[in-house]
Amino acid sequence: MHDVAPLLRRSPDPAPTWGPRTVWRTGPTAELLRELVAHLRQHRAPLREEWARRIFAARLLTAMSREEVVAEATSVYDRYVEALETGTLEALQAYAQELSERIIPRGVETGEVIGSVLLLRDVLARSLFARWQPEPAKLDRVLDAYEPAANRIAITVAVGFVQERERIIRQQQEAIQVLSESVNAAAPLTSRERQVLQLVGEGKSTKEAAAVLGISVKTAESHRSRLMRKLDVHETASLVRHAIRRGLVQP
Repeated sequence: MHDVAPLLRRSPDPAPTWGPRTVWRTGPTAELLRELVAHLRQHRAPLREEWARRIFAARLLTAMSREEVVAEATSVYDRYVEALETGTLEALQAYAQELSERIIPRGVETGEVIGSVLLLRDVLARSLFARWQPEPAKLDRVLDAYEPAANRIAITVAVGFVQERERIIRQQQEAIQVLSESVNAAAPLTSRERQVLQLVGEGKSTKEAAAVLGISVKTAESHRSRLMRKLDVHETASLVRHAIRRGLVQP
């Protein structure tokens, strides 16, 4: 089998710039892309199956069942070819975001998604190579048209997945923080701890709280330290929030 990697080079000619709404309408690149898209659609079933087989062989997307991988491969393949045909990435971006929302919580890693997309790029490139190998001059033009488009798609999907993964992780971290604060807010406090928390919530310093309660500054500091450990907080602002949540002071 021929190795197409050397052929998947960056064209020496200026490559067209792909944006979210770029559309190939006229010119030789458009004609070549329409021709190769027709080839990819004609061979959709075997190419999609080959892509899924290579995903399994590479042990990617293992958090998903084989049936799920095949189903997603079908959807991604169709949107990938559509993006090649139209030059617009919006449908693929929307699907990638939706897919990310479903698979990221299940533990699918960024490298697995990027690896899968690059496998698709390679599977399609090999098919194009086999189709136009008898015509070397045209093969070069086909690959020169395909490479920048395929690379742009791969980058778009990868960046979208990374952004979505970061968003979901932030949401999970925020949810954990809220849960932690809710649990800590319900932690029982002694009457003295409640008094110290109220005074801190009112903006009083440890020295001022000690004077109000008629205790030593060292004792007040001890109560404050126990409060922070019990509520799992590390700064005064968090103590103030807890005082507000417990209704000890008005916001």
